[in-house]
Amino acid sequence: MGINRARFVGLVAAALLAMMALAAPAHAGPRQEVLPIHGLTQPGGIAVDGVGTVYVVDTFANRVLELTSGANSPTALPIPDLTGPEDVAVDAAGDVFVTDRLGRVWTLPAGTASPRVLPFGDLGNPAGVAVDTAGNVYVTDRAETVERLHSRGDVDRVWKLAPGANAPTALPFPGLHQPDDVAVDAAGDVYVLADTGDVTHPAKGVLKLAPGASTPTLLPFTDVSLLGELAVDTTGDVYVTGEHQVYELAPGADTPTPLPFTGLSEPSAVAVADDGSVVVTDGLDKRVLRLIQG
Repeated sequence: MGINRARFVGLVAAALLAMMALAAPAHAGPRQEVLPIHGLTQPGGIAVDGVGTVYVVDTFANRVLELTSGANSPTALPIPDLTGPEDVAVDAAGDVFVTDRLGRVWTLPAGTASPRVLPFGDLGNPAGVAVDTAGNVYVTDRAETVERLHSRGDVDRVWKLAPGANAPTALPFPGLHQPDDVAVDAAGDVYVLADTGDVTHPAKGVLKLAPGASTPTLLPFTDVSLLGELAVDTTGDVYVTGEHQVYELAPGADTPTPLPFTGLSEPSAVAVADDGSVVVTDGLDKRVLRLIQG
């Protein structure tokens, strides 16, 4: 009798454990989705603000599109004089910053329809743009180009414009060549994607300049081919687009990890939202994808 009772209790306990396991929510893995941003002619830079609004540059259409969280279609930001916009950034207040091919860096204050050009002076070909928590704006400048000639000489630079300043200062990236994108983390570290090879062995790399440092260090993205653009999240993880992949490098890591995107044809720009989701533009298929981490 005692054995049967014990067996019965054991069966009941096993059944309860099974029911609890079934009732427990399953751990969701990463989920990929295509954002409803249609009609892109050539997707350029991308950014995400603190409430999940996505901003995408449409270079050939001379516009920046804004997709608010939950919306079914984007709207164009009121910056009517854009010419060949390259990159976009957004700060904590929702102010938007855009570079274009006429050597200008635009800002559109949140909630307004009054864009203005920031006093970066005579830029050659501004490409990447970023903004930090203190309101400093960073721009990569690829010196003289076919589109424009400027008076600062044939030197590639990274510029920093402080809030209220009338001119930018150059950051110490000696020997910089063809800087493409720029990002800045919460600690003030500045990351620049640029050419790091030579004529015989062309290559791109990611340079990191710590606050107060006089020279940058090279991050270990050496095995990633065809580096495109970069981003950094709130914890200091660095993301770069490569050939059909997006890679993540954690602080202190020696090797980047590919993210589980599928079907990427030509990933170009990348951004990371505060919730950890990663958005990327696919230049060949002219679409924007988001990877929601599980």
